[in-house]
Amino acid sequence: MTVRCARAALLLEVLVSLAILVTMSMAIGSVVRDASERLIRSGDRGEAADLARSALAQIEAGIATPEALNGPVPAWDSESAALETRDKTGPRASDEIGLSPGSGEASGWTLEIETQASPYEGLTLVSVRALRDDAPGVSATLHQLIRFGVERPEGVGDLDEITERVNRAAGRGGRP
Repeated sequence: MTVRCARAALLLEVLVSLAILVTMSMAIGSVVRDASERLIRSGDRGEAADLARSALAQIEAGIATPEALNGPVPAWDSESAALETRDKTGPRASDEIGLSPGSGEASGWTLEIETQASPYEGLTLVSVRALRDDAPGVSATLHQLIRFGVERPEGVGDLDEITERVNRAAGRGGRP
């Protein structure tokens, strides 16, 4: 009888050990799965912030209007972007800059852009929300005050006499 009891006890120990192993494996798998999902969501939030930041930069630079960027974001086509910029070095004129080289397909992202008057004269509050179409919780919203359609006054940005003298002196390596 003692041999049977010893075998029964050994079997019970193996079953308990196996149950603990399975439980711990499931717990570790759950933690890894949650961490993976959080990492993906974090990357998506970063991409949303980048899209919103890019839209604000294009609006502020006068490259695009809020109305033109509002709506689905086209998918980026790196090959056409590379062909478009090949052999172009240095600064480019604003009419040479493409708004967003895309393949015409939707990227799965949408920009919601709102403008409203601000209490500061000449500035408009622009709010850009980038959201992922297939993941309702993934979005980023940025706000910025932007001055629209203001021509620079005559002479602003032109070199004055002192700056011209400094530039001439720097070119010769001497003092003014």
